[in-house]
Amino acid sequence: MKRIFVLQGKGNSGKTAAIRFLRNISKEAGFKEEEYMEICGETDNMDFRAIYTKDNVKLGITSIGDRHKDVKLQLEYLISKDCDIYVCACRTYDKYGNGTIAAVNSFINLEAEFVPKTYEPKESSQSGTNLLDAKKLWSKIQACIEECL
Repeated sequence: MKRIFVLQGKGNSGKTAAIRFLRNISKEAGFKEEEYMEICGETDNMDFRAIYTKDNVKLGITSIGDRHKDVKLQLEYLISKDCDIYVCACRTYDKYGNGTIAAVNSFINLEAEFVPKTYEPKESSQSGTNLLDAKKLWSKIQACIEECL
C-alpha cells in the first residue's frame, strides 16, 4: 500500500515552511525535481506541489493544507502521477467534518501517518523548528523507502 505522511498543525504554525525545507532535503538526498509548481499564498511562503524521483522511487509533495478542496485536488493530481510516497499538510482537527483531515482520509488506498507539527510561538525560533519538523518527516520517508519499496 502506498503511504502518505501528513504534517498536521494549526493555521500559521509553519506547515508550509517545514515542507519547503523538505523540498531542499529531498534534492540534497539526490532526488531529482521532475515537476514543481507554486500554487497560492504569500510571495515569501507560497504553497507548492512537486514530484521528485530517485532510482525507482517517486515522491509527491504538496504543502497546501488549509482547505478540504485544495488538499483533495492536489493529492488527486499527485496520485494521477503514480507516486510511491506522498507528503501533504492538514489542520489539527476538522471543525465541520469536511476539513483537511477528511480530505486525506478520503484516499482509502493510501496508508496515512499524521505527523504533529511542532508549534513555536517565538518568531526567532520558528525557522529552526520548521527545519526539525522537515527532518522528522524526511526520516519517516527514508524508513518507508527502506521498508516499503
